Amino acid sequence: MATTSVRVPDELRARIVRAAERAEMTPHALMLEALEERVQLEEARAALSAEADERYATWTNTNRGYDWHEMRAYLEARVEGRKAKRPRVKTWRK
Repeated sequence: MATTSVRVPDELRARIVRAAERAEMTPHALMLEALEERVQLEEARAALSAEADERYATWTNTNRGYDWHEMRAYLEARVEGRKAKRPRVKTWRK
C-alpha cells in the first residue's frame, strides 16, 4: 500500500476528528472512505459521460431515436408501478 501525505487545514482536521469520533472510526479510516466515495463518484460521472457521447453518436449516425415526451410518460408510468406501452423508435431526419 502506498503512502501519500496530505496537508489539511487545522479547522478541517478538527472536523475530521469529530466526524470520525461520531462514526466510531479513526480519522484515517474516515478519510479513506471519503476518498473512495469521491473517486467512485468521478468514475461514475466519467462512465455516464462516455455512455451519453456514445448514444449521441449512434443517434446522429442512424437518425433514429425516441420521442422525449413519449419516453418520459413511459418512464413515469413505470416508476409509479403502472403498465405502459413502450415507445417506438422513430426516424428523425431523412
